Amino acid sequence: MPKSKNVNWSIFNLKSTNGRKMNLGVLNSGLHKVLWYWKNNFGNELLNVIYMVILEIGVKLYIQKISLIKENQILQ
Repeated sequence: MPKSKNVNWSIFNLKSTNGRKMNLGVLNSGLHKVLWYWKNNFGNELLNVIYMVILEIGVKLYIQKISLIKENQILQ
C-alpha cells in the first residue's frame, strides 16, 4: 500500500454464507500479511468449495475467486 488506509478483509462462498470478516484497522504503507486458519466467524472450518476474497483498502475493492482444497480431505 502506498499510503496508510483502513483495511477490511472478507471471504465468502458463492452463496454469500459461511464466511469470515476482519477489520484490520488502519495499516501503514508497505507490505502486510494476514494469517488465518480457514475458520468462519463462528470458529467452524470452511468447506472445500469456491470462495470470493474481498480486500477493501480505503474506498477501493479488490476481489479474487479462490478454491479451498484441504489436503487431508482429498485423500479420504
